Amino acid sequence: IFYRHFFNTYNNLIKCKSLQSYLNSNLNLDELKINCDKHIQNELVKISNHLKEILDSGLNSRNYSEFAIWFDNVSQFKDAFKTVNQLSTSAGGIVLNITTLFFTKIENISSIALSEKDDRKTVSILYDLKEISESIAPMQKDVDLTIDRILLNLDNHDDTASSYRFVSILNILNKSKTDPREDSLSQKLLNDHKAFEGNQLPIRNARFATMSAENMLSNQDDGGMRGDDLDCVFLKEQHKLFTIEYEDELMKGLEDLDEIEIKERAKECVFSAKRAANDTSLDEITRTRYMLVHLFAYWTLSLSEHYASACKHKPSNFDDTGDGGGGGNNEGYLIKPHAGQVISIFRLLGLDAGGKVSNHFIQLGTGEGKSVVLAIVASVLALRGFEVNCACYSEYLSERDYEEFEPLFSAFGVTEYIYYNTFTQLCERNINSKAGDIRDLVQQCITNSSITNSSQYQNNKIVKRELIILIDEADVFFNTDFYGNVYRPLAKIGGNEVAALLDAIWNHRNHGSCGTHVTFNMVKKFNEYQSLLDRYPEWDLLIAESVKTMIDDLKTFKDLNDRVVIKDGRIGYKDQDKVSFNISYGYQTLFAYYQANADGKVTPEMLKTKKNMNINCGSYSFAEIPKDSAHILGVSGTLETLSNLEKSILSDVYKIHKFSYTPSVFGPNKLKFSPKSDIMIESPSLYYESISNEINKKRNVPQNELKRPVLVFFETTSELMKYYKSSAANMFKSGAPGAPKMKYMTENETDSEKKLLIRQATAPGSITLFSAEFGRGTDFASFDERLSAVGGFHVIQTFLSKQSSQEVQIKGRAARQGCEGSYSMILSELALETFNINKQDIEEMRDDTNTYKRVLDEKRCKLFESKYSETIKCVAEISGTHKSAMNFLNIFEQHIPKSLSSKPITFSKTIMDQIITFLYESNQSYSIEEASTASRTYVVLDATGSMTNLLSKAKNTIKKMFTEATEVLTSSGIEKGSFEIMFIVYRNYNAPSEYLLEYSPCTNNPDHLFQFLDTIDACYGWGNEAVEIGLQHVNNEIKKSDDVLSQVILIGDMPPN
Repeated sequence: IFYRHFFNTYNNLIKCKSLQSYLNSNLNLDELKINCDKHIQNELVKISNHLKEILDSGLNSRNYSEFAIWFDNVSQFKDAFKTVNQLSTSAGGIVLNITTLFFTKIENISSIALSEKDDRKTVSILYDLKEISESIAPMQKDVDLTIDRILLNLDNHDDTASSYRFVSILNILNKSKTDPREDSLSQKLLNDHKAFEGNQLPIRNARFATMSAENMLSNQDDGGMRGDDLDCVFLKEQHKLFTIEYEDELMKGLEDLDEIEIKERAKECVFSAKRAANDTSLDEITRTRYMLVHLFAYWTLSLSEHYASACKHKPSNFDDTGDGGGGGNNEGYLIKPHAGQVISIFRLLGLDAGGKVSNHFIQLGTGEGKSVVLAIVASVLALRGFEVNCACYSEYLSERDYEEFEPLFSAFGVTEYIYYNTFTQLCERNINSKAGDIRDLVQQCITNSSITNSSQYQNNKIVKRELIILIDEADVFFNTDFYGNVYRPLAKIGGNEVAALLDAIWNHRNHGSCGTHVTFNMVKKFNEYQSLLDRYPEWDLLIAESVKTMIDDLKTFKDLNDRVVIKDGRIGYKDQDKVSFNISYGYQTLFAYYQANADGKVTPEMLKTKKNMNINCGSYSFAEIPKDSAHILGVSGTLETLSNLEKSILSDVYKIHKFSYTPSVFGPNKLKFSPKSDIMIESPSLYYESISNEINKKRNVPQNELKRPVLVFFETTSELMKYYKSSAANMFKSGAPGAPKMKYMTENETDSEKKLLIRQATAPGSITLFSAEFGRGTDFASFDERLSAVGGFHVIQTFLSKQSSQEVQIKGRAARQGCEGSYSMILSELALETFNINKQDIEEMRDDTNTYKRVLDEKRCKLFESKYSETIKCVAEISGTHKSAMNFLNIFEQHIPKSLSSKPITFSKTIMDQIITFLYESNQSYSIEEASTASRTYVVLDATGSMTNLLSKAKNTIKKMFTEATEVLTSSGIEKGSFEIMFIVYRNYNAPSEYLLEYSPCTNNPDHLFQFLDTIDACYGWGNEAVEIGLQHVNNEIKKSDDVLSQVILIGDMPPN
């Protein structure tokens, strides 16, 4: 922040230079800039020399912090001054030089570690490297990689001497220490580095052994398995048979500890599973159980390297009865399924229903291994002849799980039948399975007037398997990001003519001396427009509508804002738990590329690839997609939290009538949470301070030097960063005397950075901030047994979730897998207005703290049901557009021959007319300048917390309103593009300036208004509200031009100030 301000001040000097000729002054600004640059260069040299002195004197614990601070200063300066070539180059050279010198030192240390023969001295060097990694954040990733290389060299299974040394070092790290520094660094090494994964297996397996299948299926009224049509006796029998058969396969596979031999035995499991899948002499139950036995046996054998290593290389004096667990039993190093996973799989595959699969959702708690259940169920179904699509809300989690189980799918030959997709990708795949890539088909129709019969499509037609959808976290599917929303694939039409027209429109965006917007009447006279019509003469109507949309998007385009993320020269948008570079908001995104190119943030080459005409290929409802599958199965950690409305949709719409609830194999949950004392509601002025106080309080344990890890979850990345940058968080930032190093993780981190931060978040004393997306599905595992003595790690939630399932998931990040843990919630008074919780409600809760949880749950439930009723209406309304889009797909499916041919397919005029009509209607945009009567309505809307329901209803009814208005206008002989609407939302003066007033474009495009309202959250308020700000904006709009004002509609629930 300091260097950004410094650059802004420096930049003012550059700007003043351009005024030099107009100033009647003796001040020589050129000389002043030269002197300023010279002074900055001298300061950079001083910092560089100081960093070299630190390195020359030898890195040690006394100067780590000093080195980190000065190095970070140069790096921040380089980033802030990136547009000032000379200074940025100087700073970049220093960063590169110091980094090179630094890692020369690190490589020297690494060489000493690898040549050292004394294991205790090697451990001491590992301690030093880990302390450097933890202390010097910019170098952490590469220093950790150096440690990984050392450990990999030591953990060489082909070299017996190296393996003995590795086990000896592991033994030293595992033993408890009297020195707190060594104790802490030992645990960080064990937790953060993949080489020690095997060390964690005995601890993990010991935790899984808490509840047996017998207990799980015998106590339905006391914490056992529950579900519809549950046959516990039969499931017990099947589990016993499975266990006997599975253990027998393992014994055969592990007879020889040679890894090559084990892999050969694992291959036999593949043959046995495939043989069982095709053996029609077996009944469905036996066939399915045999497949499961051999799938799991293969899974265990293929991951048995730690078991083989432990059996072959443990020295006689190795102690594995301490912190490492295992009790001397090498079986602790095998990865096996636990009873909850196996019985859940039995239920989903219908073993207690004659082996018949039916629509079924099952609850499996957080940390219980849902990913294993999904992968094994998918494999069995693929072996049985189905296509399986595992659908997840998160691209990061979906890719993580597929990467973990892809070797299993590949070994059994089912990779081409199993897909791990996000809900968006599931929709895309469903659409393209009809006739091939719809974008490509539309693009070919326009550019070639014919299509090529794709081999990908032919493969789909020849081998058509029934589809089963496996949904990971069912409640997220009902989130309004998906349920009630539509997916619009866009075909891209490029070429020189399109690029030239886009350039011309962008260059005329402020046409004329008055800065008026470019209009369609103007564009029709452009040579570039005529050239495009000449290129595609049959598509003149579609081109006209697309150009109108370009103009409308340009008219409403605002400068790059917080929603836009520019990384590696690309523009992305937040999508669940990561930044997606595949999301596009039509020409708004294209014009963002133009602007970013003008600002020097995107290359001309990248911009050139984005110069396309966007053709909407239809609107497909997410809610309709699962209906195309043969069966819907789901696994969720929060099935019990679904509302009655959601349950009725599952039952009535998707015909899911079977539900199961698997108890935790870890036994009773050890989470410590008392709503009376662990829920706090604070005023805005004390909110951040209270979060910091709670971190300190929960992190520090009386009479114990070991600090607890603390994980803090914020509703949005924006809220996270506001806290991180606040003065209240300063005590936790790197550089403060004796401070821990607070870290944060958002969707902007790379996958490798996320994995590292997740591992490090549970290390003793760590403090990590997360955006809410990572409160679900993220495995925060700790194998540091010392943490149990101080209560495990603590989770703080800083907002009230709009769905109780999200709160359950965030709470479930603590006390996972039978461990200790605790949870607390700190809420801001202002944020609660969204839930219609007013000051009186808050005072009543404070007077009787026993009511905290009840009141918050009641208010949340009431709000959710009100909003969700609107979502259900929206789903019904968009079903018509979905049906039209599917009919459009059917045109291609019905008229593309099934036989594979390289000859282009030309459609008849009748078919082409159908295609042209659909695309024209799907891409219509009416410019108000073309209408005979112009009307503008300004809707001034209160967007404070109490207006949540109204905002939701407004968003869901925009399209319906436009449709009905168009019908009325058309019936009256008035052109349907003859009216525009602008939404103006106001809050109150306790809101940050950027939230006080927000407004949409003035447009007749309902999509633009929908997109605007989709970014508006009801927040801030209390008392009278800033109505006057909203009305002032209306007056300003009228003054700007000869506005056609028909009406102003004011909607609010409080008077003005």
